Amino acid sequence: MDALCLLPKVFAWEVHVDVLVLSSGGNLLDSLALALCAVLSETLLPKVDVIEAMEEGEDVQLKVDDRPEAGMRFPMKQLPLCVTVAEISGKFLMDVTSEEEMCAEAMLCVVVDGKTGDVIGLHKLGRGLVDVSAMPAMLERCRATAAALAQQPEAQQLQLGKRKMI
Repeated sequence: MDALCLLPKVFAWEVHVDVLVLSSGGNLLDSLALALCAVLSETLLPKVDVIEAMEEGEDVQLKVDDRPEAGMRFPMKQLPLCVTVAEISGKFLMDVTSEEEMCAEAMLCVVVDGKTGDVIGLHKLGRGLVDVSAMPAMLERCRATAAALAQQPEAQQLQLGKRKMI
């Protein structure tokens, strides 16, 4: 991601996220993706100026301005929303509980960009096989679900980087 690069091949922001899950009622990946989008949309990166070496053999230096008003918002080009689909008795269910997850024959986590509606990732969860012939309809339903989620006021604030802390 070019926006995180301060000096090509030398300095770049590296982002690590640790998550502690205290309990889960189902749809864990969906909830985590939304939480991470919320956190990153509120993240401010300090302003960093790269000071080139004045003499040969001298190291490049960084000057950090840690004032919040000087910082920039974390660059989020996409709004990755996870929509998990579970197959139970030949039916595809969304927004399943943890009990329904345990009964699922197969599960698929579809990642949709909430800004564009593009499917940007797929992850097969658990045991079982996903019916490939049902994939096109399933993906369209996931895109529609993500679009509806992106239309929620909270998601719109995430996209605009204007989320307010309570």
